[in-house]
Amino acid sequence: MSFVSDIWSVLKPAQRRHVIAAQFLSFAMAISTVTGIAAIIPFFAVLGDPAEIDRHPLLRWLYAQGGFQGKYAFVATLGIGFIGAVLLSNFINAAGSKSMIRIAFEIGDQLQAALFEEYLSRPYLFHARTHSATLFSNVMYEPRRLSSGIIQNGFVVVTHTASAILIILSVLLLNPAISVAMLLCLGGGYALIYLRVRRRLRLLGRARSGAWAAQTRTVSESFGAIKEILLLEDRQVFREEFERVSRIISDADSRIQFFGQTPRYIMECLAVSALVGIALALGGEARAGEWLGKLTFVAFAAYRLLPILQQAFVAVVKIGADRAGFALIVDDLRLAQAGAGRAAKAAPAAAQLQWQQCPREEIVLEHLTFRYGADRPPALQDIDLRIPARAIVGLIGANGSGKTTLMDLIAGLLAPTAGEIRIDGALLDDASRPAWRSRIAYVPQSTFILDASIAENIAFGVGRSAIDMRRLAEAARLAQLRELVEALPGGYDHRAGERGIVLSAGQRQRIGIARALYRDRPVLLLDEATSALDEAAETELIATLAGLRGRCTVILIAHGARMVRSCDAVFELDRGRIRGGGCSRPRAAAR
Repeated sequence: MSFVSDIWSVLKPAQRRHVIAAQFLSFAMAISTVTGIAAIIPFFAVLGDPAEIDRHPLLRWLYAQGGFQGKYAFVATLGIGFIGAVLLSNFINAAGSKSMIRIAFEIGDQLQAALFEEYLSRPYLFHARTHSATLFSNVMYEPRRLSSGIIQNGFVVVTHTASAILIILSVLLLNPAISVAMLLCLGGGYALIYLRVRRRLRLLGRARSGAWAAQTRTVSESFGAIKEILLLEDRQVFREEFERVSRIISDADSRIQFFGQTPRYIMECLAVSALVGIALALGGEARAGEWLGKLTFVAFAAYRLLPILQQAFVAVVKIGADRAGFALIVDDLRLAQAGAGRAAKAAPAAAQLQWQQCPREEIVLEHLTFRYGADRPPALQDIDLRIPARAIVGLIGANGSGKTTLMDLIAGLLAPTAGEIRIDGALLDDASRPAWRSRIAYVPQSTFILDASIAENIAFGVGRSAIDMRRLAEAARLAQLRELVEALPGGYDHRAGERGIVLSAGQRQRIGIARALYRDRPVLLLDEATSALDEAAETELIATLAGLRGRCTVILIAHGARMVRSCDAVFELDRGRIRGGGCSRPRAAAR
């Protein structure tokens, strides 16, 4: 029951109502199935012995009220009625199946979107520690296994179980001994087989989930390093890894399918044997019509019961195999549905207003220490730093000295392990950090480019119809992108290609700078933003930054002397500490 309660816990009230509605559909489908089966009894009973019309009050009344000219016409009418009952039963089952499939997939879509948003809202440190292929697999594959593999098959199990129970009960009314025999042979057989393979199904499902993530990681990394792979002219290791995990997936899928289909052949043999025994048992009855009606009903009931039990068994097998995938995301889905991971949206308006024009005076870091993990050495240790508002401040130091980590802390992407950050005296904490991030424009070392238009890349995160073209053009001018845009066939509508493959490194970096300038935020962070720029472009960027002096606070990481000389203050990091105790180096000394 804990498995069912876990599924119930990740559903919202509206989704739960849909699931409950699906259960009512299941019972309606079960009743229609049994009704279609039961309709066969009067037809074959009268067909085998027309005298049955006179023996049964209901048949006699129908015959009299219908005004039939002969018993053959009445038998034909019963046959048409039987056909109609089967058609109606199948129509109800088809319509119910369609509705339940739609419910399952709608729930899957909603859970998938909620999980995607949950991961997008997770702290930066979470993403730094978690492989993107794992998150991709969790978002793209596992919710689908929950919707189509567990919820949809759960509906199938409920529907077919209810149908099987009603069929067995109807046979019980006819002959209790036959009903018990059917229950033990068919129901008991499937139950024993499932208990035998249940543990294997869980292991196969777990192996398949891990292989899916590994397969996604291999493909993503291979295509991401396509230039290096082509230059090496050696693809064997990537192909072998892909084939290895693909074999794990295909082996797991084939075994799961085998476990689901094999019992059918065993059960068919048991059903045929049981039917022969039932025929012999019923053959001793006196009236041929009644005997034929009962035997036909039992045969038709077994004909419908066997596939019902087989489909229910296959559904149970799939649920058992997909439980491992659900276990990977159940905790994340609970957080997603509760909205606990979306603190940024829940930030009060007061917090947004608090940082609207900040910093007005300074950004202060006091005794700041940060570790990426409890077992890792400190990336930054005992940092004391004062950054004046509306100044251009440079961070310098050797690779690995902690410059990018320090910038991520100032940006609110990371939370200090110890110490604190204050903006104009206000503490930057978990409650205020999301609002502070919304006041920052950031240019990373490597700009990520969407497979979208140049305009959409500059106005990153803004819907196409909401882009302010005047602001976009100004940001492009300041980032020295105008010549590039004018040279492109579609101008701002020209597509940049996947990861900006049609652009040079310098052009991608300029788009990143324009993206930051488009936002017009009070704090601008540049993490080695000039690393891919030529000398002329760097000179123009320095001029752009000079124009921002006094308008916003600019913090940049740079190695080039020309960029450093443009700063009002320069702080040097050395193995996670500020050299000189947090005092800025004068620009003359930086030369």
